[in-house]
Amino acid sequence: MTSPKIDTFGEITPMVYSWTTPDVPKYLGWEKIGYTDRQSVDARIAQQASQMSVQKHKQWARRAVFTSEAGGFFTDHDFHAFLKQQGIERELKPERTEWHRFEGAPKASIDFFNSFAGQDFEDFQTSGEDDYLLRPEQRSAVEQAMAAFAAGTKEVLWNAKPRFGKTLTTYDLMRQMDLQKVLIVTNRPAIANSWFDDFTRFIAHQSTFKFVSESASLAQRAPMTRAQWQAFSKDVDADPRIVEFLSLQDLKGSKYFGGIHDKLRHIADFQWDLLVIDEAHEGIDTTKTDVAFDKIKRKHTLHLSGTPFKALASGRFADDAIFNWTYEDEQTAREQWDDGAQDNPYAALPTLNLLTYQLSRMITDKLSEGVAIDEDSANIDYAFDLNEFFATKENGFLEHEPEVIKFLDCLATNDKYPFSTPELREEIRHSFWLLHRVASAKALERLLKAHPVFKDYTVVLAAGDGKSADDDSDLVAVGRSLDKVREAIAKAESVGGKTITLSVGQLTTGVTIPEWTAVIMLSNMSSPALYMQAAFRSQNPFTFQRGNAILQKKNAYIFDFAPERTLTIFDEFANNLRANPSGDPAVRRDNIRRLLNFFPVLGEDSEGTMIELDAAQVLTFPATYKAREVVRRGFLSNLLFDNVAGIFRFSEHVKEILDKLPTAKQGKVKKGDPIELPEPPPVTDREGNVKVDWETVINPKVAELGPPVWSKEDIPEIVPGTPSKTMATKVAKMVTASTAESREKLKAEYGLTAAQTDRDVKRTEQAVTDKVERAYTDNSIATAHLDAELAEAATEAEAAEIKARRDSQNEELAKAIHAIVAETMATVVDEVVTRETTKSEQKKVDRSMDEARDHLRGFARTIPMFLMAYGTRDIQLSNFDDYTPDDVFEEITGITEEEFRVLRDGQQITDDDGTILTIPGLFDEAVFDQSIQEFLSKKEELADYFDDALTEDIFAYVPQQKTSLVFTPKPVVQRMVDILENENPGIFSDSTKTFADLFSTAGLFLMELVRRLDNGLASQMPDQQERLRHILTKQLFEMSHNEILHQITIEAVSGGVAERKQWMTDSGHFRIGNLATMTAAEREQVVTDMLSEGA
Repeated sequence: MTSPKIDTFGEITPMVYSWTTPDVPKYLGWEKIGYTDRQSVDARIAQQASQMSVQKHKQWARRAVFTSEAGGFFTDHDFHAFLKQQGIERELKPERTEWHRFEGAPKASIDFFNSFAGQDFEDFQTSGEDDYLLRPEQRSAVEQAMAAFAAGTKEVLWNAKPRFGKTLTTYDLMRQMDLQKVLIVTNRPAIANSWFDDFTRFIAHQSTFKFVSESASLAQRAPMTRAQWQAFSKDVDADPRIVEFLSLQDLKGSKYFGGIHDKLRHIADFQWDLLVIDEAHEGIDTTKTDVAFDKIKRKHTLHLSGTPFKALASGRFADDAIFNWTYEDEQTAREQWDDGAQDNPYAALPTLNLLTYQLSRMITDKLSEGVAIDEDSANIDYAFDLNEFFATKENGFLEHEPEVIKFLDCLATNDKYPFSTPELREEIRHSFWLLHRVASAKALERLLKAHPVFKDYTVVLAAGDGKSADDDSDLVAVGRSLDKVREAIAKAESVGGKTITLSVGQLTTGVTIPEWTAVIMLSNMSSPALYMQAAFRSQNPFTFQRGNAILQKKNAYIFDFAPERTLTIFDEFANNLRANPSGDPAVRRDNIRRLLNFFPVLGEDSEGTMIELDAAQVLTFPATYKAREVVRRGFLSNLLFDNVAGIFRFSEHVKEILDKLPTAKQGKVKKGDPIELPEPPPVTDREGNVKVDWETVINPKVAELGPPVWSKEDIPEIVPGTPSKTMATKVAKMVTASTAESREKLKAEYGLTAAQTDRDVKRTEQAVTDKVERAYTDNSIATAHLDAELAEAATEAEAAEIKARRDSQNEELAKAIHAIVAETMATVVDEVVTRETTKSEQKKVDRSMDEARDHLRGFARTIPMFLMAYGTRDIQLSNFDDYTPDDVFEEITGITEEEFRVLRDGQQITDDDGTILTIPGLFDEAVFDQSIQEFLSKKEELADYFDDALTEDIFAYVPQQKTSLVFTPKPVVQRMVDILENENPGIFSDSTKTFADLFSTAGLFLMELVRRLDNGLASQMPDQQERLRHILTKQLFEMSHNEILHQITIEAVSGGVAERKQWMTDSGHFRIGNLATMTAAEREQVVTDMLSEGA
């Protein structure tokens, strides 16, 4: 198997160059200072000169690397900024270009370059006078926001990925709206420089805005301080306007926004025209963030985010309040960029690549072989459910540990997987693995550390509480996960090492780890938004120096192991980007095809070879992957069924039908026990998740157990000014003490362990702590404002009124704490009763659904029989019953075709309120139909039983039907025919010998006899067509005891060839009958007829 082509980084050679032309008079004394890292300098200069149709003279070219001890690399933007600081004029009109005037400069351009590369310069000073021209997509964002705000929308979202140019576009928006006061808040203080750079370069010289900030990131720059702004703002004639930049940490530290420091009161006092939230809601500690933002008074809010999935999921933005600049948009812009005078801003963005593998192939050696005879030992349905595959036992170890180890071995050794060679491991030095449960991540961490290959990686657990499987320390704050990952990567890079980050949702949004080059999807994430949010973690641009080489990330990878889910997500993602209200399939395919141009997807074909998928395959492969597993298992797979939870809504008639079906379980088919449905029937969703009725089930049990006993006096004294954390802890402990007796009752009632009870206690304490801290924070903010007012009170009466308001505020705090305690006490018992009752009812529901599936498999096992006898390419679930004789269908399945239609089509029922509900059928139509096609293809593939290269026949895909109906395994058939030949030498070389199988079940013996005769008579009858006609019409006789077995025999022995079927039918030697039930005279007559007809 060929290793996957993984090409993460490409070496670049960054070059800065200078050239001149004598053909343009205005450029005499000017030089064009450019940059390239993707083509030679001479080729780049030639390209630019040809666009201008002028001669060119290269002045010099140098590598864009610093020659100082610190080292590093740069681009022409950095050098241009240095030249501006040195007073070198740059062409700005009619548009900004790379032409610089060196005539009259104190030294030559190459000398300026050498000074810059050597880093022997003073602090950079900025004085901007550039104009700007927005790109079309940036103009669209401004127009959309202005229209939304004008229509009364308060909040707008720009969903724009990196390199869009959000800072400059935001500045243009505030100019177009003629705003006065703009506040920018971010949880990434380091980006202050980019906001300040664009302001000084494009905005300061052509507006009366002042950039105000005291961010430490700008300590070496020249923003206006708040004190300077206050003085400046008094000059009304100067039309003072403010852009204030603030870090979220700074904001939350103010006592006016929930912190403890006396600062930023003016932020709370101002009436802002626009609040710009730059990724701030994608960070951690969102509760305190919400508190802080709630206290900012503003007319409009602009959210900037490259991964706005939390915001979108909240439903807070209307469609017309969202501007999208997506992955497809940026990749299209990158490819279509044709402005030779400007650098392509999207050039450094890596291309995403999705490789999706069948997990089932990785854990079984027989995926391409039929296992219908030994179906239960080969049941790997769990491999189609990643959450189940990585599920853990109560002791914390993996449920399917041997299979997970085999999965890791495959990743590390099988050529087509991403960690299989040292070269591939170098391409993916740092990767991000996403699982569903914390326990799964911890268990996988243990296996990785013990694995022969992955033990050499530093494994970082950024999951749940942040603790490793062997870590007994206190809970680690979520915010430290990012630091842990960065520290681990830095340490690994210093020694040429590698890292794996395991996560259960952390670090999937609002963070940048540019070193990650791959995301490994190991969870059942079904939301396109959440999936792509995680996928984009590997797509951050990254240029870095490793040894003497400068490398740039050009490809990023997603490796997924649930292709049936992944391709569905890809379809939804592609079609969510563009409206298709008509649902036109052609439009849907085109949308997928367009995204595939920039986001290639590779998947496995039927042979397991990785191929690049086209739009049609993206649409069909999800069902195909499942269908192949269904066929492999002889249709004895739960993948064939859907909406099994519907059994709880169907009429009693449906249960009666299912009860008629035998069960297929533990490798045997037998008359099944009736399905046990809980009484009263449970209420579930489509997936079978139970919904327990509060009034009839929960409330009576809660009343029986009773609420905790407590009194108002138990609450600790509420002392305003006490640190919120201290007070919250006291109240939480009081709640724990007061609920201890109720906890013991719950423990006894539901058999809870001490560990489970302890987890419940901690969960309640955390909830109480959060609520009390929020109440104290709100109180402290209000008190801070009152204290400020008190300090400024002009009269005793004013002071008294403010003190009265403060006293009232403190009383409200006490009431709030009392309400928190009361609410908690009222819900402690409810929560546990609800959870444990739901858990108990869910077990009953799951048991009933499993029993229903057992019976459905009893029907499904007959499908290959029908397909062998009656199958054509036109058959599908919707017309399955049209191809089968009624009496045969009932005989084989145990139910009538009418009863089958009930199971297939579902029912309409009338709810208690008179509403008519349609309950869908119990089969997955797409998988059912595709499974039929896969089976017929397999049947055609294996039809030529004369081919010695075939190692199996189609009956490996047909399961046992009834105890008395057994398909003799092929090796047994061959041994029995060997015995016949040994006892009768030359029997297969005699064209006059006749052979009869008068109790044929599928023609297995007859097929072997035809093979032997075909070989034995080859010298006598060289023409195989003539030879086979003689064998099938003169030497073979067959009788099956029912029609379907007879049809299967004809199909199998003829090899599906229509002409051979006709020979056999016309011969009269192949019949339906049961010799065991005939009289002697009847048997004699049948034999006489068979021997005489067609003789």
